[in-house]
Amino acid sequence: VEEGSVVMISNVIITGGDATAGPAIPVAEGGGIDNDGGIVTVIGGRIHGNHAAFGGAVDNDGGIADSMTLLLTEVDGNTASQDGGAFFNGASATLKLTLVTVHSNSVEPAADGADAGAGANGGPGGDGGHGGGIFNDRGDVDIVSSRFYLNKAGNGGHGGEGGADWAGGPPGDGGDGGDGGHGGAIYSGGGT
Repeated sequence: VEEGSVVMISNVIITGGDATAGPAIPVAEGGGIDNDGGIVTVIGGRIHGNHAAFGGAVDNDGGIADSMTLLLTEVDGNTASQDGGAFFNGASATLKLTLVTVHSNSVEPAADGADAGAGANGGPGGDGGHGGGIFNDRGDVDIVSSRFYLNKAGNGGHGGEGGADWAGGPPGDGGDGGDGGHGGAIYSGGGT
């Protein structure tokens, strides 16, 4: 949704969206809805089974006055590869949820560290993404009479294996595992 647009969505199922980065899209945001500065209202319906790097179901970020309101909506089964399994709410954005059910959304596990060659140490695992339900990045979030359950932040990646013995030297050490993500339901990096 472009900046300055006003959009009303009523009793619609949004499913199967996959925001994939490429030459025309440098960052994959909002598998179901990508709001870049508009005013969007969703009443009823379901946002299900979508995928993006940020905001598997909804990315509410990128404009001066992003506003996203959901009422009586189910948001489930969405995934993100970075942050915000269901919602990514950016700085200066406003996200309002009333009588919304947010469940079974997740952030994918981080990448494992690289295995090492002879005598070298394995690479570290990546850190898991935050906010299985909502990742709030300094925006405003208002939640009223809504339910959150079975949402999951990303697991940290495994450390890579150390390299085997080499002529005259010891084997390498395994890499450190990555930290797990925070906020299975909601993660806030600031804002209200």
